[in-house]
Amino acid sequence: GPNAKIVGATGSFNFFKHLVYSIVYQGSLFTFGRCEMFFIVPPSVYIQLTCSKEAGYLLYRYMTVLFQIFFEHEFIERVPRKAFLPWTHAYNHKQHSKLTKVQSIDEDSFYLIRIVPRREVYELCSPDDMQALMFFIKQSMISRRNCVIPMLEKWIPYCGLRLIAQKTEECSTGENPKTTVELPQFVQPCQSISNTDHRGDFNIFTQFGDLTPSQMLSLFQQFRNWPEYRQSPFLALMESNLLKMLATQEDTATVSDFTEKPTKEE
Repeated sequence: GPNAKIVGATGSFNFFKHLVYSIVYQGSLFTFGRCEMFFIVPPSVYIQLTCSKEAGYLLYRYMTVLFQIFFEHEFIERVPRKAFLPWTHAYNHKQHSKLTKVQSIDEDSFYLIRIVPRREVYELCSPDDMQALMFFIKQSMISRRNCVIPMLEKWIPYCGLRLIAQKTEECSTGENPKTTVELPQFVQPCQSISNTDHRGDFNIFTQFGDLTPSQMLSLFQQFRNWPEYRQSPFLALMESNLLKMLATQEDTATVSDFTEKPTKEE
């Protein structure tokens, strides 16, 4: 089981990005093993981390996919926002029109959540391939409308025929853990993850945004195991972009940080 429990409160989406990077680089909080974490967070942060692909491009981004691959998550309950200081300002929904629907969910509440790294996280993807997985998913979801086959064929020509020809049985991804609590809008229960959850209906128009986190991981493992992988431009591109990726923590392709600001004194 987990070797420690951490309890806290945060309004920063970047904190959870840090946790994801900590899994990729086996550092920070996870240097000494798995930590079970209980946090109070704003609804918008948890929704972006745990939404399904049906939530749409604004929410379902590369960090959503990586978080769900690496972590088990559980929504426990709503807690009154007014119970926490400093009190936060009301959002100007006209100013943030694209986020109106998300920011208006449970405006008077925070969420108590539990997250813990998956036991099998380094069996799903070996530590040596973690950076490649992160880069693969980030590049693929710069635009959620990126089509899978044209994108992969930039790295391995004609590989799309393999995806189109494959016939697979749908992989069952049950809820893990089970939950009896009514979940907030857009939030999905924690799903089991497999690296053999191969999609069986690829065509030239299939987009990365159509894939679940489990299917995205499985696609990477297929790509990783093709014989052309080691000589593909993908690895050179990853190496040249790695330092830049680490230095640029603020990703302009994702939703802005949901850190909340204190109410101004009258």
